[in-house]
Parts: sequence; structure tokens; C-alpha cells
Amino acid sequence: MTMSSPEIPSYVLYGETYGSPFPDCLHCETISDRSRVHDWHIRPHRHYGLHQFLWIAKGSVVASADSFQHVITAPAAIMNAPTAVHGFEFEPDTEGYVVTIPTVNLERSLPGPTALLSRLDHAIILQCDDLEVSPSGLSSIFASIAEEYLNREEGRVEALLCQAGLLALWFLRSASRQEVNSRSEGQPQIALVRSFLALVEENFRGQPSLSSYAHALGITTTHLSRICRRQFGLSAQAIIHDRVVLEAKRILAYTPAAIAHIAQDLGFRDPAYFSRFFAHHVGETPTAFRKAFID
Repeated sequence: MTMSSPEIPSYVLYGETYGSPFPDCLHCETISDRSRVHDWHIRPHRHYGLHQFLWIAKGSVVASADSFQHVITAPAAIMNAPTAVHGFEFEPDTEGYVVTIPTVNLERSLPGPTALLSRLDHAIILQCDDLEVSPSGLSSIFASIAEEYLNREEGRVEALLCQAGLLALWFLRSASRQEVNSRSEGQPQIALVRSFLALVEENFRGQPSLSSYAHALGITTTHLSRICRRQFGLSAQAIIHDRVVLEAKRILAYTPAAIAHIAQDLGFRDPAYFSRFFAHHVGETPTAFRKAFID
């Protein structure tokens, strides 16, 4: 039985213990509402089953996303995907909005599965000065959500969910414009890829074999790797390994957990083998990676 990683806190919003009831169909607040009381420092954490959208209208932020840091200046937009470790160091008096939406509600607000929907599985960071469209449209969506959120008029929930769908679509369309090498795939293959990624997310700590994933999807390992290469340029096995490496990076970067504990948590019986596995994929040992990140 593998161990969990409680050192990385999981919150409903920020500070509310994971497992607490979500307060509404979605949650909207200004960046200063919560950041000011925390001295503009939101420590690394993650959310389960929640998508979070930020609009940076004024100021700047150093945003950490998993093991990477990004310096972002207004106007900018960020989407944090479920389970991704993220944190923020806002410039004092930064202005903007934060909208947090349960994934089940967001899925109700979006059209059926398309190639665009797969982008919701990964963080999106948009420096709006670089976009081909004006950020004013996004600013108005956030402002409309904020206004509707504070009201208690008839149809409030329905209106908020419609606006949430528009918000997600704005992010998805803008992100797709930045993916110059993206390719359109048929609907059955997109569904298979999304199912595979969901299975990996659910089971990667147990390190099931590639054949077991393929069996669960009702396809061969060859076909699974073929569609993964078409969609991501990576084999299915590489995607599985990348997910394990990503989680290792998260724990190394944001917790003091011992290497042996991390190895056990990720399904490795031998810490030495875990260290070799990590070094092979990252190019440095877990200890060296942690030291470089902290320094």
C-alpha cells in the first residue's frame, strides 16, 4: 500500500481544509480579498476537483506551477488545473479576480468533448500582451461573474454556470492560438487519450503496466502508443513515466520529505532504483534537483 503526501496541503479555496463543503456553484473574489491578509504570499498548495481561473488586471506575480516559476505582469491570465501544485507571490496591491469552479460544474457548462477540452487537464498561462485578441473580452467576463456572484436574483446559478463556460472557452481558444504545432484529431481518439490520461492520474502511484492500461481501454499497447504519439509526440509509456516524474518533482520542490518516503509514495520498492529512475529522466539526482530548486 502506498503512502499519500500530506506535506503538500490541499484546500477547497486557500486555507479551507480539503473535504470542507464548497460554498457555492462557483466562488469569485478579488485577488486582494485573500492575498492581502496573507501578505500577498499564497503558499504552494493544490485543489482536488476544482479549476481555478485568475485575471491579473494590474501589477505582477511570481507564479509557481509544479516545479517551474513564471514571472507574469498584467494584463495576464492563469488557469490552474486540478491537483497541480501552485503558489503565488503577488506584487502588493495587485488587482484582478480569482474564480474557482468545481470541475463537475464546469463540465456542465462546456460543449461535448473536443480537442480543446484536453487543455483543461494542464495549467494555462497567458501573457495577454502577446495574444492576437484584446484582453478586454476576458476582463468583462470576470467582471460579469463578479457582479452576478454578489447578486441573489432569480436564475443566479444558471447565469453563473453559463458565464463559467464562456470563461473556460476564452482560455481554451486563447491557449490553442499559442499551440502552433497542435493537430486536430478525430473524436474517438480524443476520447481514448482523455480516458488514458484520467487512468494514469488515478493509478500512477501503483505503477500499473502499460498493458494493463491498454486492457482497461480495450485496445492494444501498440494502438495506445500510436494515438499518444499523434496527440503529444510521446509514447504512452513516456507519458506514464512523465507523470511519475512530475509528482516526484512536486514533492521534492515543495516538501522536506525524505527520498525513501518519496520512493515508497510513488510505488518504488527500492529508493536507489527511484533515484536512478529520476536521474535518467531529469538529468540529475533527486537531491540535486531539490537543492537547485531551493537555491
